[in-house]
Amino acid sequence: MVDKHLDLSSFDKWYDNDKGGAAAYPPSVMLKIILFGYSRGLVSSRRIANACETNITFMSLSGDVQPHYTSIASFVA
Repeated sequence: MVDKHLDLSSFDKWYDNDKGGAAAYPPSVMLKIILFGYSRGLVSSRRIANACETNITFMSLSGDVQPHYTSIASFVA
């Protein structure tokens, strides 16, 4: 649903990180793990970040990317 039915182009200007620094996580990945986490009762960014490291479903959804909990919290905010 996130990849095919949602227009995430409004996130492009926020996550275009060509000016330097670490590469930003794709908004589609962040949205997938957050929505899935919320659907499973994980509302803490730390728990979602931990699930991306330990849970095979989260690993699959994120493409084996493990965003830091502060990145998840910033995206939600």
